[in-house]
Amino acid sequence: MTNEIDRLRHMYSTQYNPDPQDRNYIWHPLNPISIYYRQAQERAIAELFRKNKLSLPDLHVLDIGCGNGGLLRYLASLGIPPNQLSGIDLMSNRITAASQLVPLGISLIAGNAESLPYTDHFFDFITQFTVFSSILDTQLRHRIADEMMRVLKTDGYVLWYDFYKTHNANLHSTSIQEAQQLFPGMAVRYLQRMHPVNITRIMRHSRFLAGLLELLPGTPKSHCLILFQKP
Repeated sequence: MTNEIDRLRHMYSTQYNPDPQDRNYIWHPLNPISIYYRQAQERAIAELFRKNKLSLPDLHVLDIGCGNGGLLRYLASLGIPPNQLSGIDLMSNRITAASQLVPLGISLIAGNAESLPYTDHFFDFITQFTVFSSILDTQLRHRIADEMMRVLKTDGYVLWYDFYKTHNANLHSTSIQEAQQLFPGMAVRYLQRMHPVNITRIMRHSRFLAGLLELLPGTPKSHCLILFQKP
């Protein structure tokens, strides 16, 4: 696993470590493409919570690959108490950045998700956003999924958001079937395909068209949002 972890650290420190002043970087918070993805994610998560009638103030949540804490900040804004939110990320510099941005009380740890530093059955809700697509090693993907299952309570949830279509050689396309195999026995409570393929190219021409294609069910999509529930 060491070589794969080293590859991930190198990828995150080079390809995804831009100048914070570079607003042309696609994931800069002020870049229109970044805003588009973030707003689409937030709308989908809000709809998911509404449809499944989850009591947000009661959830203890762990975000795998939390980055600078963007998802944790959004979950806190929805009413989950900060002291019930936790995040872990492989990159210590991202944890440092997150600690300066998230509400006081959120727990942040720099660490490897194949060995989570939490007790069994601790969390009600675990999220992962584009973590598994970054991992090319099959065994490592399964190790992380097993650890997520270990620290998840009975009847707890896993929120999965990831690529199932990508042509990037540094990423792994994960089909819905493969996602289910990583969490055997878990029921699918919600599934939504998201983001038109080539959305970044579409966004450069028309934000309106991008939003319209997002809503059209027949449009080929690149990502999938799945809510799993542990039996």
